[in-house]
Amino acid sequence: MVLVIVDGDSAGRTFPVTGAVSIGRDASAGIVLDDDQVSRRHAVVTAAAAEGAPASVDDLESTNGTWVNGRRIDGATTLCDGDVLTIGETTLRVRALRPGVTPLPRAVLA
Repeated sequence: MVLVIVDGDSAGRTFPVTGAVSIGRDASAGIVLDDDQVSRRHAVVTAAAAEGAPASVDDLESTNGTWVNGRRIDGATTLCDGDVLTIGETTLRVRALRPGVTPLPRAVLA
């Protein structure tokens, strides 16, 4: 999976995600966001461990929360291709890892 910043100071930056990757302001985070609304350790994104397994995001008790498609999450939340992840004032889009494969829309997966 790849996360693409679509809105915010770093729009256009992409981050490949394999395994579990933390997101936050702290320099030790796997994905560092320069956004005052982002906690030092804000969230963790986990790529699918195996083909067919879901990717997910989990908030790490951040001050401003983690949002998926406009909804604040509470616990691990499944991610699909095209989902919008909002962390602080930064918006990221989830893109599928496997080139050439068109994922099913969320409505079909639900």
